[in-house]
Amino acid sequence: MQKTPVLFNKTLVIGILVLFIGMSVNPSTGTIVEKISIKPISDGNTLYVGGTGEGNYSSIQDAIDNASDGDTVFVYDDSAPYNENILINKSINLIGEERDTTIIDGGIGNSVVNITASWVNFSVFKLTNNGVNWWEHFGILISSPYTSVFNNIISLKEGIGVQLFSDCNTISNNIISNHYYGIFLFECSYNTVSYNSIFDNHIGIKFKRSDNNTFFQNVVTYNSAYGIDLNSWSHYNTIYGNIIRSNDMDGLHVNLCNYNTFYGNSIEYNYKGLMLRSSYYNSIKNNNFKGNLLHARFDECLLNIWDGNYWGRSRIIPKFIFGVLCIIPSDLYFPGIYITWVNIDWHPAKEPYKIGV
Repeated sequence: MQKTPVLFNKTLVIGILVLFIGMSVNPSTGTIVEKISIKPISDGNTLYVGGTGEGNYSSIQDAIDNASDGDTVFVYDDSAPYNENILINKSINLIGEERDTTIIDGGIGNSVVNITASWVNFSVFKLTNNGVNWWEHFGILISSPYTSVFNNIISLKEGIGVQLFSDCNTISNNIISNHYYGIFLFECSYNTVSYNSIFDNHIGIKFKRSDNNTFFQNVVTYNSAYGIDLNSWSHYNTIYGNIIRSNDMDGLHVNLCNYNTFYGNSIEYNYKGLMLRSSYYNSIKNNNFKGNLLHARFDECLLNIWDGNYWGRSRIIPKFIFGVLCIIPSDLYFPGIYITWVNIDWHPAKEPYKIGV
């Protein structure tokens, strides 16, 4: 007997996706609210995996292999865990029945899910993996544009939760934990990462040579190094409206990155709230710095803008942010000469901003 519901015509599939779009979340558990822009579903068929219906596939990959662009593959949780490494090389919607119980276990394979096609919607799964090398194992590997990954639990023993090598993707409403990097953007642009709960990783999210991305309304907590790491020439990114709390080193770590904007974030109870290194023309405005051992510091930075931030208590005079500048560079035989320097927030906020997700 086929498990209810049995019939997934185009109208019903659209209805399911609409339900995913308006989800409610508690920041501590990852329950989050957001509107996601998804490409309209075409007049495709629906293929079923698991359950007891006649003609249902027993593996997710078999269903994908038999699908066509625009089709939907719906996966029941009855047969979970699905011990597979999945390749999505078609523009399809891959939807699980229940996020907590529709489990895909990638074993020791390199990627639990490898997405190589554009216009893929992937949602409502729990991904696990037993890989041991962080640089070889991925929860989701995305190398094509216009993919939406939303409302999933991604929790590997090691590895990288979501690896992006492509532009114009959306990562939203996911719970991402227990990785070396929760999310890693490498040489990619115009991606949107929003409304995720990212915790208990080594680094919550890392940008490397990635420009013009937007990271907003995420909860980034309890990572063992940095909450957010912008590194190696990542420029023109926008980081706003996030809660960045209780990370063991820096809440925000910025190295060799210029023209980024950080505003409206709550940066709380980290070892250092914000660390800038060799970075220029960044804008740091209207953030809450609260409870950090050191709110902010910079090394070898000039021309950054600090304005309207709340610095742990009400202030009526400008806030000085201390750092160092090198006036004579070091070489093989000379250690260099450094001087203490200051940046100034001329208009510190008297009260904390109301920031939440």
